[in-house]
Amino acid sequence: MNIFKISLSFKVPNEQGILLDFRTKKQDIAYGVLAFNRQFKNKKTIKLLNINKNSLVLLLKINKPGKITAREITYFSKRLHHDRNWQKYSRDNTKLFTASVFNEVTQQFINDFDKMPEVNTDINQEDLSNVTDVKLSDEDAINALKALINLQNIGSKEIIEKRKNLLLKIKNLLIQSI
Repeated sequence: MNIFKISLSFKVPNEQGILLDFRTKKQDIAYGVLAFNRQFKNKKTIKLLNINKNSLVLLLKINKPGKITAREITYFSKRLHHDRNWQKYSRDNTKLFTASVFNEVTQQFINDFDKMPEVNTDINQEDLSNVTDVKLSDEDAINALKALINLQNIGSKEIIEKRKNLLLKIKNLLIQSI
């Protein structure tokens, strides 16, 4: 099993595509993710981590030996192109997206892949750009994260669930920044 982080943007956008803010098309993108996952159940899965103004960030989990490329998610692109009329944003009728990032993720994220939602609705990376008053050193942040990991199974059911969800969100943020 391999898991890859993929960042997609339009390959050859036309004027409408250049002006499009992907964040306004969350429903279309979620549709493409869900359609892809239904089509390839038990073979490959994608998870939507983030939608930025001009790009999408996905995780691809695939059980296939050999060389893996971004072509593995062509079906996702075709669903948007044909089913949701995204061809109106491109000057290329054959390829909607290009992958600007295609990296295999580290082992620590592989363990949490199945727990992640297909479509992350909680956090948009660009929303974090305004956070400026964090008064925690890097070393203190690492220690706080270690403490959270150690305490994740201690406490009431609600506290345990809250800590596990928080850890999952932190891991999602970390993988988005890789």
